[in-house]
Amino acid sequence: MRVARARPSMNESCHKYLNRSFSFLTAGVLTFFLLTAVFSQITFSNASADLSITKSPLSDPIIAGESLTYIINVVNSGPSDAQNVVITENYDTNFIFSSSSLFPDSGTNNQWTFKIIKAGDSQTISITGSIAPSAAGSLSNSVTLTSDMADPDPDNDSTDLSISILNRLSH
Repeated sequence: MRVARARPSMNESCHKYLNRSFSFLTAGVLTFFLLTAVFSQITFSNASADLSITKSPLSDPIIAGESLTYIINVVNSGPSDAQNVVITENYDTNFIFSSSSLFPDSGTNNQWTFKIIKAGDSQTISITGSIAPSAAGSLSNSVTLTSDMADPDPDNDSTDLSISILNRLSH
């Protein structure tokens, strides 16, 4: 003897189907959001910014005890914008910093940070100071730059400057 089973109603069948579909859809959406969160932290980029730095004095030679102004110029030749560019100046012991055209980073007189230097743009810093009255020979200093971006030509990310110092009495 066969026992007749009650067939589920159309409403119950739809309910089971929707529950299974909803669970599958929920799992898919959660997976999507997790993968999006993970891959948003990974950078798949070959971006680079060709940065270069130069420095030039407004006068050479200089006279001991007098002021000196020189210009630092940073250029981004691209192809990408450079991020977190840090310029660090190393002063000669006979150079006494007095001012710069852009404010140095807080707590320093020899470091400047630029959040972004766009491809094709440049930044210029004018630095003024005095030369110690007892200075003789030459004044030498260097400047370097760093960035969060890869630089295809790191050889031009630093430069040195040497300026002859004349004695005040011999001038």
